[in-house]
Amino acid sequence: MRAALGGVEQVLEIGDSSYYSPAAGGDGDPDIVLAQADRSNVPAMGAGRDLLEDFRPEVVLVCGIAGGIAGRDGIDVGHVVIADYLHYVEFRKLSAGADLPRHYAYDQPSAGVVARHCRPHCRDLDLDAVTLSEAPERDGDQDWPPAIHYGPIISSEKLLGDPSHPAQKDAAARFDNALAVDMESVGVARAVHEERNDVTYNPRLTVIRGISDIVHPELSPEIPEGGDPQLEGEGGEYLEEQNNQNQRTHWRPYAAAAAAAVACGVGERLLRQPDPRADVRDLGDPYN
Repeated sequence: MRAALGGVEQVLEIGDSSYYSPAAGGDGDPDIVLAQADRSNVPAMGAGRDLLEDFRPEVVLVCGIAGGIAGRDGIDVGHVVIADYLHYVEFRKLSAGADLPRHYAYDQPSAGVVARHCRPHCRDLDLDAVTLSEAPERDGDQDWPPAIHYGPIISSEKLLGDPSHPAQKDAAARFDNALAVDMESVGVARAVHEERNDVTYNPRLTVIRGISDIVHPELSPEIPEGGDPQLEGEGGEYLEEQNNQNQRTHWRPYAAAAAAAVACGVGERLLRQPDPRADVRDLGDPYN
């Protein structure tokens, strides 16, 4: 994100706050603030809450990498997914042989930001051209050039990297239209929901994810009967093809840069909009 916003020499830490901004050394409140969260939804919720309380942003853009689900909407590595819905897969009740979903309140991505800003900005965008990273060597059957997709994202607490694991197959089957899986979006979404606690404050959420690896929801039908996908030899080709850890390591820099390029473009578009709060600021505190 720092590179996409002008370079690490220009996007600097605000004091000793652990926040970064292109206007770190200037006067007044920064228009763009960067905060980093640790992996998984609980740390992401804490980082999101701190950001919201410290800066009161109008829009929170969650930017990072995700695993794309194989066979969904032409998803491939290097592509970008902009979420229109978030599914949380972890909150469940296991009782008497049943596995039942449970839910708690969190914000969904803003339909207005997606429709009025993400889609117009990305409609004719050459994603590879604006990505400040060189794409790794690609397979011959890879879907390229990279595209921007819109659809649901599953938010989990697990790195889904084993196609044979029941949890991975179950998550993909339960949410059959989901395009990708991440580990932080619902945490930030919960923070946005909790911090909208004043009639004068209405933060909006947007989630933009670069695809660093492909999550395969089920075993390859080509694995020989009795073959072990975790071993060399029989079934070894399956391991090489389906293990997404190596793929994630290989594609992470490009996927992160692609998501950052889209997020920066959307952010710049948002900053060009008139500030609807300007008149209220001019009037001062209406409750004083």
